[in-house]
Amino acid sequence: MKKSEYISPSKALYSNLCEEKYIPIHGQSWWLDVVCGADNWGVVLAFDRYKNIIGALPYTKNRRLGLSMIRMPILTSYLPIFLDYPDSEKKHQRYSFERKILTELTRQLPKVSIFDQNYSSALTNWLPFYWSGFKQSTRYTYILEDLKDVSFVYKELESSVRGKIRKAEQALIEVVTDENVVGFYEVVQKTFQKQGRIPPFSLNVLKQLDNVLKTRDRRKIYFAKDKNGDIHAAGYVVWDERRAYYLASGTDSKFRKSGAHYLLLWTVIKDCLKTVESFDFEGSMLPQVENVFRSFGATQVPYFRIYKTGNRILSSILTFVGKL
Repeated sequence: MKKSEYISPSKALYSNLCEEKYIPIHGQSWWLDVVCGADNWGVVLAFDRYKNIIGALPYTKNRRLGLSMIRMPILTSYLPIFLDYPDSEKKHQRYSFERKILTELTRQLPKVSIFDQNYSSALTNWLPFYWSGFKQSTRYTYILEDLKDVSFVYKELESSVRGKIRKAEQALIEVVTDENVVGFYEVVQKTFQKQGRIPPFSLNVLKQLDNVLKTRDRRKIYFAKDKNGDIHAAGYVVWDERRAYYLASGTDSKFRKSGAHYLLLWTVIKDCLKTVESFDFEGSMLPQVENVFRSFGATQVPYFRIYKTGNRILSSILTFVGKL
């Protein structure tokens, strides 16, 4: 049997859990198979006395420069931790449950040289990680909650954003959906080339993920074009049963003043009103990106980057990298 054909018992149980319970899209087993590689991720589980899963923490695993690492997979802003809380609404019981299950999950994690993961905003209590020797830094995303009333969402936009949307409309910018994943990647490349960087994900991986998402009807690719057919901006959106995520985007610097990206984002948000409860911009810590997402009237939401290293030198390097 080939290695890639083997599925560990814990991963098999987790895959079943993904079918039975709500697990955000970034934590789905099929998502992890693509962005990590089927052999390069694992999961630790906690059970109740009836052998039901009440806690699950997926993780990546790889080696670089001879060091064993658990780090974030590409095209993934954060991973979820599944906790099946007891029915009690008493806060002290929920905190006790979190302490017990999160401690159990962290205890099972493989020992590695570097552990560095981002967890979704659903995790608000990182104390069990702290007590297990982990460190934390706070990051932020922006989320639009309760998308039912489009007129209210529009009123919450910064006035300058509404102006840029009107400007793009008056210039006859049109936002369309298209299956052209290669064309989308080309726009992303232009964005990073302007910054003197290369995209953090390859076209090959994007194609693999796109094929899976397309089969599951979990994505749309948007393009903002002018009357000449020139692409000003592009955006890639994915969703699960509850929330949509602005996975990736790009703009052509030649058209950065056209307002096309704002019109594209507004079109995306209106489309998401039809299917999900909320929209996550998958926020960036870069000032110029944060400014755009904030201007759409979304709520600033913290999430945790939790990390741990095997020695002081690695800890200093990881702390420095986290500030970039």
